[in-house]
Amino acid sequence: MNERSVTRAADRLGRTQSAVSHSLSRLRSQLGDPLLIKSGVRMQPTAFALDLVEQARPMLRGIERVLSPRHVFDPASSRLVFRLAAPDFMLTLFANLLERLRTEAPGVSVEWTAPREPTTA
Repeated sequence: MNERSVTRAADRLGRTQSAVSHSLSRLRSQLGDPLLIKSGVRMQPTAFALDLVEQARPMLRGIERVLSPRHVFDPASSRLVFRLAAPDFMLTLFANLLERLRTEAPGVSVEWTAPREPTTA
């Protein structure tokens, strides 16, 4: 509805244009309304679609509030401890990452433990 374009909506959602088009088709079938009608290069919502969006908006805002993180992760003030089970040689592979971690998240700790099961096949 916001984009008025299946292609732009797909980009915004991180989906293919085809996937969004198929979803729109299923929604049209389920609701018995075309929802969006091609008008030049943009798509225009039907009266039903406009009413549907207005009715759904409060519910969608509520869902967004529930699914939004309550606290944004701030690496600079975090005191989290991350435990990684990996063979010792992995430490050398992560040296640059760990150095960056010390700079950007000085309170974060990384604890390395040996894996319980052999990691080679």
